[in-house]
Amino acid sequence: VMGNPTPDYVVCEGEGPIELEVSNATQPGPGASLGYQWERRIQGETDWVPVLTNGTGPTLSLDIITSSASYRRITYVVNGQCEVISAPVHIWYNTYDAGEISWDTNQLVDTLSVCADSGVPQAISSQDGNGPNYPGVGLVWLWQYSEDGGQSWTDMGVKGPSPVYPGLPSNLSGSLELRRLAFSQWTIDGQTWECTLEGKASNSLYLEVQPAVDGGSIDASVLSQSLCDDASLPAAITVTDANDTATLPLAYQWERFNTTNGLWEAMLGETGVSLVFTTSNRPAVSTTYRRATYLRDTNLGNICVSYTTNEAQIQVFTIDAGQVAVSDSYVCFGDQTTLFDVSSP
Repeated sequence: VMGNPTPDYVVCEGEGPIELEVSNATQPGPGASLGYQWERRIQGETDWVPVLTNGTGPTLSLDIITSSASYRRITYVVNGQCEVISAPVHIWYNTYDAGEISWDTNQLVDTLSVCADSGVPQAISSQDGNGPNYPGVGLVWLWQYSEDGGQSWTDMGVKGPSPVYPGLPSNLSGSLELRRLAFSQWTIDGQTWECTLEGKASNSLYLEVQPAVDGGSIDASVLSQSLCDDASLPAAITVTDANDTATLPLAYQWERFNTTNGLWEAMLGETGVSLVFTTSNRPAVSTTYRRATYLRDTNLGNICVSYTTNEAQIQVFTIDAGQVAVSDSYVCFGDQTTLFDVSSP
């Protein structure tokens, strides 16, 4: 390569044109007329092929480079039998892509909403990019995040050979954008080339950290209730909340505990702030209740669930008053009083 007499040279994607020359070639004697023919061998192939375009001059100009190849020049004496072949120069074409990142291992998911009190999931490198084709050369990576919509970026660690997500720092804002930069650094015979010094960026991932949701606390006055009359209704179970309901889009779901299978079950239609009892939802047996509080997301539905820390119990007592039973008898003045028996329920 003109100005850089080295047997290996890296051409970055989009770079060009470059011009090849042969240095320290033997000069012809008086009266000799020389001719030239440049040849090319594509990397991975064995045959040398003449360069047809501009390939017969003392130098060779390469305007468009799209693949790695070796070049050499044949010098011959016109109308003579002598020819010599130069040592080849290897032109390495450096093209690569940054790959693709995702929140999901099976498909591209670029937007995620998580709760402040839950861990941020691992960003996945779903495609690590195509590296250059020089033997032993790979890509190095650097993850970055932005808190201002991509106006500025902060490095997460340093460049390294692993494309794996290193994890976010703590105490970040609620809205983040992530990306991964890929770099191609080549060192051949002590000379280093680095194409795209700023790196090639992958697609972006977006993370919304939702505020923590407080489950609230069931009011003490209704934590424990008892029912004896089949016609009576329990007092409504009310909850004292610590959430800012003016700014947080909250949703609720009341649940009751199933003693048969040991699971909490959602009560159909009971999605209010309080649980108000009617004849249709009045407990027939002793039952334990609690309320789940969610943050409502327009796209994802109910997220950030936080159950109440306490539970309300309603005990249902079924008491049969029984019947007074007595045999037919007459009581005379002075006789002992007959005892009445009440049959047990």
